[in-house]
Amino acid sequence: MRNALVNNFDPLQRRADVGALWENYVIAERRKLLSYRKTAVNFHFWRTHTGAELDLIEHRGGEPHGYEFKWGKGTMRPATTFLDSYPHATTALINQTNYSAFLTSAPDE
Repeated sequence: MRNALVNNFDPLQRRADVGALWENYVIAERRKLLSYRKTAVNFHFWRTHTGAELDLIEHRGGEPHGYEFKWGKGTMRPATTFLDSYPHATTALINQTNYSAFLTSAPDE
């Protein structure tokens, strides 16, 4: 739908917005999975005033779980500020090599 509105059907290799498209796809599919599985989750994003961020925070089981989504083989910057604020939290990088498991396995409650 978005591509039609902005009239951009270029291949991913030529798209300037591939990272945003990837992030949107993975979050939308994750939300569908957790809704279908009736997993109780609250969703948020996290960003500091200095620009450190995590793309998705899932609050489940009483703890936050942070995720960073990368289209390429980029690395995740250490989420030290987030982990300092939430010492029991977990963080993970989701990219093209591991997204399938992220989108097919609901977390254990």
